[in-house]
Amino acid sequence: MDRQSVCIYGAGGHARVVADAIESTGRTIGAYLDEDREMVETSGGRCLPGIELAGPEFVAPDLPIILSFGNNRVRQKLDQKLTVSFTTAVHASAVVSGKAEIGIGTAVFANAVLQPNARVGRHAIINTKASVDHDCVIEDFAHIAPGATLCGNVHVGEGSHIGAGATVIEGIRIGKWATVGAGAVVIRDVPDFSTVVGCPAAPVKSSG
Repeated sequence: MDRQSVCIYGAGGHARVVADAIESTGRTIGAYLDEDREMVETSGGRCLPGIELAGPEFVAPDLPIILSFGNNRVRQKLDQKLTVSFTTAVHASAVVSGKAEIGIGTAVFANAVLQPNARVGRHAIINTKASVDHDCVIEDFAHIAPGATLCGNVHVGEGSHIGAGATVIEGIRIGKWATVGAGAVVIRDVPDFSTVVGCPAAPVKSSG
């Protein structure tokens, strides 16, 4: 298996950012896999057309794979279905402390920062210019969107999404599969499966 060549699973816009992170470190893209042939051809890759991704007929190439879907649930589903070798993608411009931990399958994009003792789980996304300070914990499948700031000792639960430009003050706990709206300022813990928006962030009230 060629560890310098990577298979990108998915071929949309998010995949192009993943590819940029991979290529910034001198690795190459061996294949793009997606059910949408036109999307794959636009990305300049190659595909296995007509085969449902992760279906019974799917045979992955003999390359390490990274899931390039922005949807947290999709990455979780594929991680559960696929029996393959996963890899990470950390952009060369990202600032990652030697004391930070990054789980397999995670993507860290351009100019992101991971400070000492930050721990990131599997198949997470630390997006462009996101800042993750000391002792933060980001669980599997979470997404820290572009420009978001996590101050020290923040805990982000499995599958949660922290929106673009959001700020989470120190010591806050974000529950699993929660959503923090873009630009929100979070000063209180956020329960599992909830959505908060605004400054200071408050729960979205149901209209029903």
